[in-house]
Amino acid sequence: NNETTVPSWGKSWFKFLALLQRSILDALKNPGILGLRILTYTPFTLFLGLLFYNLQDDENYESVNSRAALLFCSSSFYIFMVVAVLPFLAKERLICRKEVLNGCYHPITHHFAVSVGSIPNVVILSFIITLILVGMVKLHNPVQFFLILLLALWNAESYAILLSTCVTNYILGIIILAGIFGLAMPLEGFMLVPSMFPSYLR
Repeated sequence: NNETTVPSWGKSWFKFLALLQRSILDALKNPGILGLRILTYTPFTLFLGLLFYNLQDDENYESVNSRAALLFCSSSFYIFMVVAVLPFLAKERLICRKEVLNGCYHPITHHFAVSVGSIPNVVILSFIITLILVGMVKLHNPVQFFLILLLALWNAESYAILLSTCVTNYILGIIILAGIFGLAMPLEGFMLVPSMFPSYLR
């Protein structure tokens, strides 16, 4: 027997790479999905830039609340808008379900591959948002803002991908995901500092 035995972790790695390649190719074949998100995010970012224009030049006490409001809007709106990707993941869910039932790969492998494949889109969106806000609001630490926004968006995107494989239709997924993000907003620390949270939430 001259056949080479491939260890289980090796097979999973090959499956992960194949799914990652397919995810990236799907994104390249459907640039309209990213383009629609850019068209949605850019006007709101320009609005924030105009509303908080040259905010960093203000050093009075009121500007503290303005800075907190800017960070809250930046984190909440962009993360909440991730629910818009669920309809586009409906087709992927059907393919994933068929392939998982046929034993092609484990659902976790699919989730990690699609999540990693979404990183380029998240990087582009985070860069555009940071570029606009840094130029208009004059943020002092744009690299930190970019990295935090990037991780927040990727985390939300991964939640959406995971949820899309668990629900029967994207409308139910939007409702559940919106509820999760809605519960997370009061816990971000902008409305109530974490030290003031009830003991059972700490």
